Amino acid sequence: MKRILLCILLSLAVWHINAESHYVFRKLDITDGLSNSNVKTILKDNYGYLWVGTAAGLNRYDGYGFRQYSGSSRKHGAYVKLGN
Repeated sequence: MKRILLCILLSLAVWHINAESHYVFRKLDITDGLSNSNVKTILKDNYGYLWVGTAAGLNRYDGYGFRQYSGSSRKHGAYVKLGN
């Protein structure tokens, strides 16, 4: 009986390990086009873009690279404009 229980538990453990989703993490930084390494916030929108707010402005990541947006003013609530 103990062997059967042990076999069932081992089978469940192996099944659980194989059933896990595998995620790939990649570090993104200024060498990838991020405007600043001081990240304040990150948001994913409905289109799949990652929006990263840094000390230097707003960045949009599309899975391939960043597009930088910089503020026209440092005032709170200021609009952003497309950067170079």
